[in-house]
Amino acid sequence: MSDMKNIIDKLDKDDLNHLTPLFENYDKKNFDDFFLSLGSKRSKELLNLLLKIKTIINNNSFEIEVFLFYLCIENPYLVNLLFFDKDTHICSDEEEHNCFDGPIPTIDQQFEKIKKSLKLFLENDSSKIKY
Repeated sequence: MSDMKNIIDKLDKDDLNHLTPLFENYDKKNFDDFFLSLGSKRSKELLNLLLKIKTIINNNSFEIEVFLFYLCIENPYLVNLLFFDKDTHICSDEEEHNCFDGPIPTIDQQFEKIKKSLKLFLENDSSKIKY
């Protein structure tokens, strides 16, 4: 988790970073609160998936995933956009929908979407790596 916080700190403090406005309200406590809400077992699952991305794929991919993860912690609605799950998303009518239409995703829904996305990312990208 310290690697994740270091990445967010780096993005937050980088004067040349065009993403700096996204970190105006950055609070390390939000990370801690999110993981406390998840509980020990599920926190370890997410951290292990992120660590696998860092070690198996590369550090740049890890940093991108941590950044997306951070955005979802700051605004839980974004989990519906950034970790879109076409299997669970149902739009049977002709109306337009967006990720902000429904209720705020629960911590369980956030966990499941992020976990599924990280697993798919690992499966897709690690299959391209030649050993």
